[in-house]
Amino acid sequence: MIGCLLAVAAGLVGFSGAAFAQSAATEAAQVNAVLAANPTAHQRDASSVEFPDGTRFIAAPRIGAASPAASCRRGAVCIYSEPNFTGFSKPFVAYGGYNLAAYYMPNGVKWAHQTSSYINNQTGGAKANFARYDATGGYFVGIDECRAYCAKAHLGSIDNMIDKVTLTP
Repeated sequence: MIGCLLAVAAGLVGFSGAAFAQSAATEAAQVNAVLAANPTAHQRDASSVEFPDGTRFIAAPRIGAASPAASCRRGAVCIYSEPNFTGFSKPFVAYGGYNLAAYYMPNGVKWAHQTSSYINNQTGGAKANFARYDATGGYFVGIDECRAYCAKAHLGSIDNMIDKVTLTP
């Protein structure tokens, strides 16, 4: 229930596949709603809120906003719960594999099957691999990869299918 309330209050419900831009007032309202629902979080900048575990909420971009890479620090791979690099964001910085079922968004939902966009902001051609879990075989199956720097605002047929992120040199 809190997750649904948070999504509605933050204006995350009803995104379409089209690019979304908004006014600074709407952006501020989204940020304020997330802060009100999450007292342990703090406002990072005009368009984002950071939670104690490092997860971020990023409001839908306003007209004239900075590039999406600005929301993902250099050297990181960031996944986003909504298209266009918005919603909740989770950064990964160390090489290795990350089973998303072990990570939770601030609304209590596991990150598995929740990724709708991503940025690989690593350096030197480092690779990010994305996989889904095959329950019948009990293993992960690769579904996408990208070398630094790359970003996908819409995941199309693999939207909400990613269960594992692996960072390699």
